[in-house]
Amino acid sequence: MKQILSGVLASSLVLATSPLAIADSTSDITIKIDGQVQQFDPGPVIVHDRTLVPLRSIFEKLGATVTWDGQSQTVTVTKDNKKIVLAIDSPFAVINGFREKLDEPAHIVNDRTMVPLRFVSEALGADVQWDGNNRTVIISTKGLVGDSNQASNDQVAIPLTFQKALDLATANSYPVKESLASINRAKEVLDNAADNVNYVPDKGGNTAATRAFTNYATANINYQSAQKAYEFTQDSLAYAVKRAYNAVLQAQEAKTLADLQVKNAAIQQQINQVKYQNGLLGNIDLQQSNSNYNSLIASQEAAQRALDSAYQQLDQLIGLSPDARPQLLDIPQMKALGQVDLNTKVSQVTSESPLLWQINQKIDLAQLGLKLYTFNDPTADPYHAKEIDVDLATFNAADQQNQLSNSVRSLYYTIKQLEDQYNSLQASLASAEENLKKTQVLYDNGMAVQADLINAQLNVETIKQKMFDLVAQHDNYLMAFDKPWVFSGGGQSSSSSSSSSSSSGSGK
Repeated sequence: MKQILSGVLASSLVLATSPLAIADSTSDITIKIDGQVQQFDPGPVIVHDRTLVPLRSIFEKLGATVTWDGQSQTVTVTKDNKKIVLAIDSPFAVINGFREKLDEPAHIVNDRTMVPLRFVSEALGADVQWDGNNRTVIISTKGLVGDSNQASNDQVAIPLTFQKALDLATANSYPVKESLASINRAKEVLDNAADNVNYVPDKGGNTAATRAFTNYATANINYQSAQKAYEFTQDSLAYAVKRAYNAVLQAQEAKTLADLQVKNAAIQQQINQVKYQNGLLGNIDLQQSNSNYNSLIASQEAAQRALDSAYQQLDQLIGLSPDARPQLLDIPQMKALGQVDLNTKVSQVTSESPLLWQINQKIDLAQLGLKLYTFNDPTADPYHAKEIDVDLATFNAADQQNQLSNSVRSLYYTIKQLEDQYNSLQASLASAEENLKKTQVLYDNGMAVQADLINAQLNVETIKQKMFDLVAQHDNYLMAFDKPWVFSGGGQSSSSSSSSSSSSGSGK
């Protein structure tokens, strides 16, 4: 019966698949486990832009037991209290009974099972890093970043790329875990609903059969919606990590500028004290100078608190101890977006939005309710009410699509404004740097005092800080422009949509 249902609901149930396409054989990639270079056959390969590594070779090196069931094309990995089951070409692994989404399904390459590199980290808790300069995969089973048993002082200055921060946040995220659990639950409900369907009913047919088939269709949509909700949760988390990561970098720049401002004010204070003692500065001017200095000290302290707060928000998000101060390695650069056909972009994000997909499924479900409406069912809502359900779902989809379109256009123009502001500041920076060079020459020849030099330096650093702030904002908005549903407040809508779908699938 499940085969029949798959045919009837092919548009909802069948996921497009394609033959394994290996874009690149990465024989020049080195794999190190706990500092030791490993030789594997086959070596890593790239599939759909993901690096795949040999499962058995690596997992056995990590102390796991690996068994293969040729009949079901399934690999089972066990270590300590972990049991991992992977089916070849399946987008999910089952870890201790729970489904986990894979970046790329497991594949057979040269008679060997290959799995995504990140899965090694997620499955057995190994720390996996990529050294791009040396094209080396570094796998470590000791002193893992983010390990709850690791002393906090080991995390104080750990190097942290954005991707590593995202990996840690994903492992630390309860919403991600909840989304995966929701997928598992929806699959159980779908399988149960499928078992209750004996045949595909016609319009106005048997009431029980119609209800069973409708429940199945609803459960199927809920299952796919749970997968879309998982995608949305991942996208939202990536955006949150991006903002938190860049917020630390912005706070660091602000603190550096505040330090320089205090340094400049301290020197000016000394000069004003000498002037006051020699009758060249009045008492009111001295008090004003003292007030300005104290204000800058307060600003410096505020900048430090802001930096601590930014670090703590990042630490909390990625699961580090509150006093961790990781060394952030990925410094954003200004990369112009270029010209974009907004109509094409709107069409793209409309087709890719997991939230809009969920809403469009509600239209399909409402239309199915009309198609299979049973007039002799006394418990059914009126037929006209079912027609209104289709209208409501259609209106909601149109509204959400309009909001998404507006977000795309708004983000585009915001990004362009940031680029214009950055270009304008570049001209100001060039002028300030030229002035600094002249002041340095004057200072070296005794024609300018230290305060003049620091003022010139301060002017340069102020512009640089403003420019970096624009770059960080630009970097955030670029990610939002790529997936605008994370920016337009779709999180609440997605949650409510998912909850509504769950209740509709209960058969009530």
